[in-house]
Amino acid sequence: MKSNFKIPSSHPVFDGHFPQYPVVPGAMLLQEIEHAVQKHWPHLEVSSIQHMKFIRPVRPDERITITLEDKKMGCLPVTLSVRLHAVDKLVAKGGIVVQNASS
Repeated sequence: MKSNFKIPSSHPVFDGHFPQYPVVPGAMLLQEIEHAVQKHWPHLEVSSIQHMKFIRPVRPDERITITLEDKKMGCLPVTLSVRLHAVDKLVAKGGIVVQNASS
């Protein structure tokens, strides 16, 4: 599953992160991953981050592609492989655990 997003340079987070060299905070990247899961699998939720490595900074207005891959989606909870790319450059990679959404 693939999903795209970008954080506009007008977003207030860039006022403090960092004014001279604005970068998207890692927490926002994780939030976008969670949104992608909820969009494509509304019955699932992210229960934990197994591991995540941030390879390079993401700049404002950069188009990011999230790729989520599963190997055993029939068995929940399951760990999904996560990769974030800006054009053809790897930005972050890791694994998240998803399970049935609580009601």
